[in-house]
Amino acid sequence: MDFWTNPPPVYNPPIPYVGPIPGSLQDGNMIQIKGRVVPHSNRFHVNLQCGTEPGHCDVAFHFNPRFECPGYVVCNSFENRRWSSEERKHELPIQKGETFQLLILVQNDSYKVAVNDKHFLEFKHRLPLSRVNTICIDGQVEIVSLSFIKNQIQPAVPAGIGNNIQPAVPAGIGNNAFPFGPTNPFQAAPMFGPATPANLQVPFKAPIAGGLFPSKSIFIQGTIQPNPDNFVINLKPSNSSDIAFHISSRFRSEQAVVRNSFIQNSWNKEERNLAKNPFVPGQQFEITILCEAQSFKVSVNGCHAFDFNYRYQPIQQINELQIQGDVTLSKVLL
Repeated sequence: MDFWTNPPPVYNPPIPYVGPIPGSLQDGNMIQIKGRVVPHSNRFHVNLQCGTEPGHCDVAFHFNPRFECPGYVVCNSFENRRWSSEERKHELPIQKGETFQLLILVQNDSYKVAVNDKHFLEFKHRLPLSRVNTICIDGQVEIVSLSFIKNQIQPAVPAGIGNNIQPAVPAGIGNNAFPFGPTNPFQAAPMFGPATPANLQVPFKAPIAGGLFPSKSIFIQGTIQPNPDNFVINLKPSNSSDIAFHISSRFRSEQAVVRNSFIQNSWNKEERNLAKNPFVPGQQFEITILCEAQSFKVSVNGCHAFDFNYRYQPIQQINELQIQGDVTLSKVLL
């Protein structure tokens, strides 16, 4: 099997994680890492390496954010059991307790790194690409998904055909996320984008550009009001009354988090098998909704809360987020 046929992402891998990169790295391939830095993190690292044995195998690219004061990022390589010369970037685009997307673009002469859709640094190759076969992620970090994305090579244009044919881009992949210029026709999907909407007044409504797709994540941060009745999150197609995914946290009449869908003018079967409502009146919360291959995976305050199998297809048509009820929003990332 050719690795660069976009295999399914690796979801929620344990840390430390050591996994293969089948096939060979080639110009234009990309590695996408979505995760969250734990609140009390000192550092974490991502290694592209030549083998699996820590401390013994060569490392072609070591990316190491360090959360000191001030924070910085170290890049390096490790060869013949010795670290080479460090390259330091005295800037830290990843913060403790926050989610991030890391994109590593492989080029013939270097690795280019973007963090949260912005170009961050470039690291020239010190070891041959052909030797790199393993990725290692370690440190105080949680990983939501790890994806390997194939370069979308534009085929030769037959004689007589115009020159405006665009390279194919997989469904769900945006067209403006990876600012590395026209030499890279493939554009990667942002984990969260655009930035937090300026107006976070509840009831809240915002479009999801490009709709949902596997590996897409939605992040919501806010505070439950002191004497709440309920609050609701809906994911739905904007041109329909259907609701693909309905989350209703109820406080007064019952302590429950009800999940459901509303399709063709009818509510479907409720799901409420949750031992405890993770939302507490008067307290802040964080929700991450991750789209997997067959279901939504929902985490609350960094802990997995529940899954909800897709009932509305195709999920690419789900392109609107709604939030209602007794809640104050501080951040919404789509």
